[in-house]
Amino acid sequence: MIVTIACGQPATGEQHATGMPTGQPRAASQPEGAGARGTQQQQTAAPITSTPADTVRITGDFNGDGVMDTAFSVLYGRAVEENTQEQYIVRFTGSALPPLTPLPGRQRLINEGDLNGDGADELGFFGEPLQGCSYTMQTFFFNKTHWQELTEPWLIPTACKFLSDEQLQQRVFLENGRLYHLAADANDEAAPMQKRPLPRK
Repeated sequence: MIVTIACGQPATGEQHATGMPTGQPRAASQPEGAGARGTQQQQTAAPITSTPADTVRITGDFNGDGVMDTAFSVLYGRAVEENTQEQYIVRFTGSALPPLTPLPGRQRLINEGDLNGDGADELGFFGEPLQGCSYTMQTFFFNKTHWQELTEPWLIPTACKFLSDEQLQQRVFLENGRLYHLAADANDEAAPMQKRPLPRK
């Protein structure tokens, strides 16, 4: 099962040059475990009036039990040193699925569908870099009791242009039982997309 985190709602706000829509809400203004003062600040914060693309919360059947699950990404830990990133964790409503291990950088979630034939949706992550415009793409599936990487992480150069949820969903696909991804041809100035095998981990 592969889980990709991303939401299918259309963008309605201005888009950020780094590949993340502006105005997209962080799931929490304080890391998990913040004190009462942090909780009060979060409750009294100004309401979000515009949600371009809700890619920090998605739905899918990630364990193949026929019941739709909701995955959401929240801030887990602040960056404590220079040149390090905040940590984000993906949790699920209900108790059927455990959280994933925290990952560095803000993550967009993508439901990639069933990429390994186990009858469950896979979960994809599109992670922002510390610097620059090359994002990290990674796919996970739920292996009965725990989350497991379906593929090694791979880079998506964005040229600092926004990629929609639909574009990200199309980057990884199953064809004749083999897993592929679309990557830009670095040797061509037009950077056309090329289909390349994506080795499973």
